[in-house]
Amino acid sequence: MNKISTILTSWYQENKRELPWRETKNPYYIWVSEIMLQQTRVEAVISYYQRFITTLPSINDLANCEDDIVMKLWEGLGYYSRVRNMKKAAIICRDQYNGSLPTTYQELIMLPGIGDYTAGAIASIAFNERICAVDGNVLRIYARLFLIEKNILQEKTKKEIKSIMSEDLSESMSDMNQALMDIGATICLGNGKPKCQICPLSSQCEAFKENRVEELPIRIKNTIKKKEKLTIVIHQYKNQVLLHKRQEKGLLAGLYEFETLEGHYSKHDYPISKYLGNYQHIFSHKIWDMKGFLLPSKERFEKENYIWVDINDLEDIYSIPTAFHFFKKKIENNLL
Repeated sequence: MNKISTILTSWYQENKRELPWRETKNPYYIWVSEIMLQQTRVEAVISYYQRFITTLPSINDLANCEDDIVMKLWEGLGYYSRVRNMKKAAIICRDQYNGSLPTTYQELIMLPGIGDYTAGAIASIAFNERICAVDGNVLRIYARLFLIEKNILQEKTKKEIKSIMSEDLSESMSDMNQALMDIGATICLGNGKPKCQICPLSSQCEAFKENRVEELPIRIKNTIKKKEKLTIVIHQYKNQVLLHKRQEKGLLAGLYEFETLEGHYSKHDYPISKYLGNYQHIFSHKIWDMKGFLLPSKERFEKENYIWVDINDLEDIYSIPTAFHFFKKKIENNLL
């Protein structure tokens, strides 16, 4: 392990990716980047990160910001519970830590939305705490390094790998953790052929020595995604459409949607409407199979918990989840 940590820190100093959140040791900026990078590619995150910290440059700014503005900044990243938890954590930091993040892993992990990996990443990168940060990339790398033929999705396997890493907590854990992030993203690939010929750890890798790199890691999922049939009805009056704000708890909480009905309706159920097509949106645990209709109205009408908004404001003011963007684009093209 001592050899591995030495190789990693040396490699990182010469080969690290130039990323905007690495230009600072600001714990808030590191936190924002780590939350955004969960389930999202680095390339997609950069513009969101820059917009977010420009609009909300401090923890207090996030804590005091209106929910609709925060959600709009997050629109397109998905997994909106991430930013809702960030707002909750920011309020705690404002009220209990004088507008700063706590400085230790043990305190960080107590905040909403900060799990084991994120707490380890922030603690090591921002506060130089000697602690490892174990995510999917790290699990894959160490499964190959030590030829671990166990399901890495099981908690006991994750603990085993974290225990192996913890045998040598380097003084440069910040560099070591970030080296593993970069190697996992660019060299020791999970999707695509691993680039073992340029990997700094190939001389230490048991899977490489036995020509079994592509057999590992072992990942066994036991989940079957439930498919839900929905009908999306977009009510239109002149250049306005009807929006509904979803409940503050549950999937896509607090975001705006068009009228959403359970089940599939046919266009015969809406004889004066325009059929907008079918679209499937895949969540981590379910699939929405949606049909969409545009339903013009000769006059505005009142509908409980709904508001009429200008079509131009859908882009700049109201946060519409990615799940509905297919239909949003259809009506923008139709009405503008």
